[in-house]
Amino acid sequence: MNQLTKNKRLLTVLNVIVVTGLILLNYLGLFSSGGDSGFLLVSVGIFVLAMYRPAVVFALLVGVIPIEIINIIPEQFGFALRPYQLLAGILFGAIVLRALFGGKTHLPLRQTGRNASLRRVRWSIFDTLIVIFIALGFGNYFALGMHATSLKPSLIVLSFGILYFVVRFFVRTKEDLLALFPILISSGVVIGLYGIFQNLLFLTGKNSMEVMPGRPNATFAEADWLGVYMVFIIAVALSYLYYNANHKHLWKFFDIALFSSTTVFFVTLIITVARSAWLGALVVIFVYLAILFLQKRYKLMAMHLFWIFAVSLTSFIIVLLFHLTNFELFNRVASTGNGLQEITVSCQCSGQACLSTTSVINDVSELAQYNCRHINLEEIESEKAGGNEVLKIYRRDPNVAVRSDVYSKTVTLIKQNPIIGYGWGSSGKLLGNDENGTPLNASNVFLETVLSIGIIGGVILALIFGFAFVVAIKILRNTKSSRQKTVAIFVVIGSFAIIVPNLFNAGLLLGFVWLFFGTIAVLQKM
Repeated sequence: MNQLTKNKRLLTVLNVIVVTGLILLNYLGLFSSGGDSGFLLVSVGIFVLAMYRPAVVFALLVGVIPIEIINIIPEQFGFALRPYQLLAGILFGAIVLRALFGGKTHLPLRQTGRNASLRRVRWSIFDTLIVIFIALGFGNYFALGMHATSLKPSLIVLSFGILYFVVRFFVRTKEDLLALFPILISSGVVIGLYGIFQNLLFLTGKNSMEVMPGRPNATFAEADWLGVYMVFIIAVALSYLYYNANHKHLWKFFDIALFSSTTVFFVTLIITVARSAWLGALVVIFVYLAILFLQKRYKLMAMHLFWIFAVSLTSFIIVLLFHLTNFELFNRVASTGNGLQEITVSCQCSGQACLSTTSVINDVSELAQYNCRHINLEEIESEKAGGNEVLKIYRRDPNVAVRSDVYSKTVTLIKQNPIIGYGWGSSGKLLGNDENGTPLNASNVFLETVLSIGIIGGVILALIFGFAFVVAIKILRNTKSSRQKTVAIFVVIGSFAIIVPNLFNAGLLLGFVWLFFGTIAVLQKM
């Protein structure tokens, strides 16, 4: 019996403890003060566990996937290492030992004979596409000249390839994939609650560790990535909602738990103020309901539409009632259409022409002529205490102009070198920095890929999603199995959850994206 499926409840509880512990240790700054011996001792311990209880280590790998900003390796090693990269590397090493020494390591989750598990790992079209995708980065490194681009970004992409194949090794059947849903959802709850807690700390003037004040990023490098992750977890929750609706014995237990978990995801998504992620969530919900409609399950569609409406309404009430964000959410939505962004300014305008709440500027550099300056939300009270006038005005959304300029530059660069691109990690050097000094990317995952490894890389990325989508739709049309339909729905709405927000971002090198890639090969065995 699959150990992951059999022990999923215990592993889910263990996952919550581990993810919470990692966040707490990072908040207390204990990782940065760790020593070499402690790290090596823990690594050896995990490797021993991986050899004899691989399901536990793999469940932890899945659980810590959203932890992107925690570096668990001592600084003296000279590079950063995320928790899931460590676990993936250890499991990969254990898999290699299994291949070398046969059945002696007892690595497989299922085993009916010597090397039985290894015979079950069948090569798929997705494996081929991933290998080509990774190889293109190294091919470009040599084609462009080893000094023209850095080898490090290609090695980072390789590490995600290792993550992909580790997931492929352990997720062999639809039951394996379904067993991951509770773990993924429990991690999403912990990350979501941490994001909410960050904003509460910010609003009370405490150290929130937010990259952008007032916008939680939790365990991600920025708020937008947290938003994309929340859209993906909402896709997982909706897939699980469908699964539970077809297994009545589970519904009573999961009703409140799933409703509460999804509410946490929606609340977190709202306060990230990530408009691309909001759009992604709307598309995911629409596609999910459309699938139910096309299946002619009108009653279930109506029930789940009401369920989603109830979750959304509850989430908005929680955000507004507890004042979880200082951002004007409705203005944020409106800015998507009118191109105007609300900003807070502090002015000393006695005896001078002053700004008003209806003022519109093109750039914050114009504020100086009014004796005003752009301030962060946490500065409002101190500015008022200093006798300055604090008001909210509008400026032309700089993201619109920046994205337009970036797209134009990216297309021009691609035309100049469409075949091999400029190498992973080159976009920042080619496109420059934003107003905060942060290197720019192509603001679109497909353009970023083509810019980095050429048009073939962009085609490969599109084919990964395309093949998965086509196979999933075929399964939905032909199968009567609720489990197969659940997996197919997950692949379809999971693809939209990743693609739609990333039409305005370039979040390819995120752990949960490659975890998703590693699960879709299950489709070929259904």
